[in-house]
Amino acid sequence: MSKSKSSSARKKKQVSKHILNSRDDDETTTTTTTTPTGNDSASTATSSKKKRKSKKSKPNKNHPTEAFTYLTQWKANKSNKNASSKVSIWKFNKNTQSWLIRNMYEVDKVAKPSFLLLLEYLKGLEGETTKERIKAEASRRARRYKEYSKTSENKDEEDGEEGNNDDDENNNNDNNNNTTSTTTTKTTSSDDNEEEVRWGKIDDNEKRKEYKRARKILDLMKESEN
Repeated sequence: MSKSKSSSARKKKQVSKHILNSRDDDETTTTTTTTPTGNDSASTATSSKKKRKSKKSKPNKNHPTEAFTYLTQWKANKSNKNASSKVSIWKFNKNTQSWLIRNMYEVDKVAKPSFLLLLEYLKGLEGETTKERIKAEASRRARRYKEYSKTSENKDEEDGEEGNNDDDENNNNDNNNNTTSTTTTKTTSSDDNEEEVRWGKIDDNEKRKEYKRARKILDLMKESEN
């Protein structure tokens, strides 16, 4: 009787040990599965950084189409200013305004429809410093064209008088050489100025268009002062 009891007790102990061992194995497996390693943490942090970087907005690069849209939205906002609805899609953008003022003399960047809207826009421009800068730049461009026109007219007159006599021919050659030398000196001294280089490359028609725009801006600035 005692032998059977002792054998059954040993069997129970063996069973108990087997159950405990299996429980320990399950806990170890669970811990191993759920505990992240150092590499996993690093990859998670890297992916979150990439997501944050992708959300950052790219810098806005102005374009003639975007500038025209900016002006048309401003015009629409101005027209609906007194309307009951106060919802506006136009927002002031200093970078776009600066781009327009800087490039408003170039037809390929600021076309005629954009320029006409820009003239209206400049009427309500605030900031005396900006206005003075615009006025000074328009005056400089207008004066430059007048000087260019005088130089061209004088050169044409000199070319027409060549061949009258030997003395006149020599005098004309000297004048032409002096004119060429002066023009070359001006061009050379302004090689570092991108705008002056552009001016030297455009034709007479484009120069004339720039002068007309400069005159319109000067007239606009005078009106705003009165």
